[in-house]
Amino acid sequence: MRRILSAVAALTLAAFVTSVPAQEKTAKSESQTTVVKGYVVDHMCASGMVKLDKEKAMARAKKHTTQCALEDDCAASGYGLVSNGKWIKFDKNGNDEATKYLKSTKRKSGNYVEVSGNMGGEVFAVSSLKPIEDEMPMKGETPMKHDMPMKKDMPKKNM
Repeated sequence: MRRILSAVAALTLAAFVTSVPAQEKTAKSESQTTVVKGYVVDHMCASGMVKLDKEKAMARAKKHTTQCALEDDCAASGYGLVSNGKWIKFDKNGNDEATKYLKSTKRKSGNYVEVSGNMGGEVFAVSSLKPIEDEMPMKGETPMKHDMPMKKDMPKKNM
C-alpha cells in the first residue's frame, strides 16, 4: 500500500512540475504587447475583402470609406484591421476605440492606424489605437462603394 501511495504521489508531483513551465510560457506570450498596422474596417465589409489576394484586399481596405464603416449595419458587425490582407477582429475596447476614431477623423477613406495590444485566440485585445498620417489616400483616388447592400436598401420580406 505504501508503494502505491508513493507511486501516486510521485506521478502527481511529476505532472505538476511539467505543467508549470507550460503555464509560464503561455502567460508570457499572452502578456507581450503586439503592435499591428492596417486599415480600420467593419467586419461586414472586411469579410469580402479578405477573400481576395493580399494586394487587392489591401487596396479595397484603403478605399473603404469612413461613412460606410459608421453605417448602422456595418458598425454593428464590429471593427478590426485588414493588415497584410488578413482580418484581425477587435475586442470590445477595440470596437469602442475604432468608433471614437472613425467619428472624429476627417479622412473620407484610408483609415490606416497602428494598434497595440494582445492577440488572444481569434480576438485582438486593443490597448491603444492611433492614426498613421503617412498612409492617407492619394489625391484622385476614388473611395469604394458598399460591397454589400445595406438593410435599408434591401427589399422587405413579407411575413
